[in-house]
Amino acid sequence: IDVASPILFHDPAELEERDAVLAQELGRPVRQYATLTQLALNGQSDSREWTYVRKDGSRLPVNLTITPMFDITGRVSGFLGIAKDIRDERAIRSSLADARDQAEAANRAKSQFLATMSHELRTPMTAILGMLQLLQYTRLDSTQRDYTVKSENAARALLLLLNDILDFSKLDADRMQLDVTPFAVEHLLRELGVILSATLGDKPVELVFELDPAVPMALIGDLQRLRQILINLAGNALKFTARGEVVVSLRLLATSQGASTIEFCVRDTGIGIAPDQLGNIFQSFNQAEASISRRFGGSGLGLSISQRLVALMGGELRVESQLGSGSRFAFSATLPHAQRSEVIQTLTVAAQAPAQTVRRALIIDDNQVACTVLLNMVTALGWQGEVAHSGAEGLAMLRNHPEGAMYFDLILVDWNMPEMDGWEVTRQIRDRHAEVPLLIMVTAYGRSALAERIDSDSNLINGFLVKPVTASMLADAVNNAGGGEALLQASPLRPGSDLLAGLRLLVVDDNPVNLQIARELLMHEGAHVSQANGGAIAETMVLAADPQYDAVLMDVQMPDVDGHEATRRLRTHPHLQQLPIIAMTANVMQGDREACLAAGMNEHVGKPIDIRTLVKVLMQHCRSATSVADRVTNEVAVDGVGAVANASASASGSATGIAMDLALARLGGNAALYIDLIAHFVRNADAELATLHTALQAGDANTALRNLHTLKGTAGTLGADALALCAAQTSVAWQQDGLPAPDALALAPLQRQVADAATALQIISAKMIAAAPQPATPASAAAMPTLAALLTRFEALLAASSMEALEQFAQMRAQFPAQLGGHATPIAAALEQMDFQAALSACCQMRIDMGGDT
Repeated sequence: IDVASPILFHDPAELEERDAVLAQELGRPVRQYATLTQLALNGQSDSREWTYVRKDGSRLPVNLTITPMFDITGRVSGFLGIAKDIRDERAIRSSLADARDQAEAANRAKSQFLATMSHELRTPMTAILGMLQLLQYTRLDSTQRDYTVKSENAARALLLLLNDILDFSKLDADRMQLDVTPFAVEHLLRELGVILSATLGDKPVELVFELDPAVPMALIGDLQRLRQILINLAGNALKFTARGEVVVSLRLLATSQGASTIEFCVRDTGIGIAPDQLGNIFQSFNQAEASISRRFGGSGLGLSISQRLVALMGGELRVESQLGSGSRFAFSATLPHAQRSEVIQTLTVAAQAPAQTVRRALIIDDNQVACTVLLNMVTALGWQGEVAHSGAEGLAMLRNHPEGAMYFDLILVDWNMPEMDGWEVTRQIRDRHAEVPLLIMVTAYGRSALAERIDSDSNLINGFLVKPVTASMLADAVNNAGGGEALLQASPLRPGSDLLAGLRLLVVDDNPVNLQIARELLMHEGAHVSQANGGAIAETMVLAADPQYDAVLMDVQMPDVDGHEATRRLRTHPHLQQLPIIAMTANVMQGDREACLAAGMNEHVGKPIDIRTLVKVLMQHCRSATSVADRVTNEVAVDGVGAVANASASASGSATGIAMDLALARLGGNAALYIDLIAHFVRNADAELATLHTALQAGDANTALRNLHTLKGTAGTLGADALALCAAQTSVAWQQDGLPAPDALALAPLQRQVADAATALQIISAKMIAAAPQPATPASAAAMPTLAALLTRFEALLAASSMEALEQFAQMRAQFPAQLGGHATPIAAALEQMDFQAALSACCQMRIDMGGDT
């Protein structure tokens, strides 16, 4: 190599001199030569990367190895240096590093895309599930209800898939964290049982829980993730098991220093897994066998996600399986103990022991595993248990016993048995014995099927249990044993249960569809609901409320003042420190709940709304919920406008590319609201585009994307699907590629779609207004006193910035259209903008114009 420096050195002083020269050239201290050769002076070899300088000043990267040279006496007499040109190696390393960086960037982009799309898809799913829930409150025949329930189940299956994709993206990006809180094991199993029993359907499969009595009742861990893992494992087991049983078991392995190691296991008698496929089942988007996804469905994500969640908990998901004989999935987790008082609110019973005295129980069930599990529960409750494996065997035991049926205090009868089912067994028991003990039906069928049967056979049983069963559920059934009809009515969270009767709630959301769903679902549960379409108006309404709201349900992403900021502002007022504020949002990424709690919210409830979960949260946080039934409210929610069904308007909608029927369905058939929303869109369309153009000029990506999100939501609500699609595609493109230059071409597609949508919607609005029937109105003179009273109340609501003013105005507009006339237009325009002061001014002007009549 042609270098400026020699390779062989003998004099350390010369090395130091060269270090000094090199230090002067580089402008920093250099001790490389001395360090390298000092090792050789000590008889050691060394190798490192080095840079040589050629005579022409160019540099050459090498790998330099210095080895000591010894004389015959063993002393170091010099050094041998070998330099290897590493330019190619460095180029390869640099190329690999670039490739790695690009791959990591692509992976991050993929994860972000998955997260973003999952969130975007959850938004319409929220509306679909909400409307399906509302539909079930209406009067439906059996066929319609069947279709509705199946549609809801299909939608929830799609939602589970979206959640899996979101979880996968978070795990792939190492952004998943555990949310560790105290929980009750009984609560975990009960929720799991409800979900899995719905999945089971009519399959001839026994779903059984085995709970080791030694497992502590209260533990600390991530309840949501434990439930998710067990749902995945047990759901797979049910999917791949045609007959036999699926057993979910919890077993105590060890206890030390305030923590217990528990084995969670799911075993089944299903199709099993071939040995050569066991290594593939935990891979993402993979099934154990190619035809599995075609035969049974599924994305192949569940086991992969479960395995990684178990790893987060410090465990390992293990599998044992034999083809044709079933599988066993198990993992263990060490969980600290919690105090019972920390989780008592999640339990449905305060004690395991039943109130009624039971000494002996008879179990009649044809499934051996189910019999064994029930017998263990009976024993754990301190009762003596006996087992019969068929209805005939059970009847024979009662017939041959000297004391007859009354030898037992309790008889548990399985519904689905061959030859003689549980109903026939209970009928014969009552026919053959003058006195009978408590008879409880144990069934894998759901409440709806049981309710249909109880209508005709309510006198046969004292209670029922839906499998899978836990010991406390058995104790509850004995405690509540009365008539079957009474038990069905005792469901703690049936639709329209009025558990929230008397509660005053404020729902805050900028999406009108979400507002309607939340409002109507909560009203069906007995609550009085006000609504606000943004954080700013919500703040005003809460500050003006008298009496104060019992709780505020707050969306997070809103254009004016978001939920976090609105909550922080409210918490600055001393008298609002204890006001329950509950986040109700589709944001489910890691950290969303923590951000809500940090802002001062009390809880985080995800969309789509599960009314049962929401009711539980409200009952937990609203201290007055235990006595709300005793409160009296004079507030009346009025739906002031009916739906307009008009064939010509519908035809106009389809002809102009507007999905009017779907839009009206989203709005609950409220044609007047649809017309008002169209007017609002047409008035503000140009301003929205101007704001978007300003954001592009300023390079403000947040504002631009937020405006696109709003435009997409508004268009979707109005049925302008082409505009909604254009806004969504533009949003995705701008997120991936950055904001475009603010020229005429940037917004051209959107401008065309907005113009087309505005024209089509105006045509629809005009035809709907022309076709709308005019309601009968009272005579003018007789109407004025009533209208005057309503106006007085309306003005008071406007002065208090109460959202009830919207309902009051809708009532007046429907009842007195002739009297209000053109005065209604400026008031409606002000209310659309939530400008209560402007509406109040317009109302006062209307009084002046009307003279003394009002």
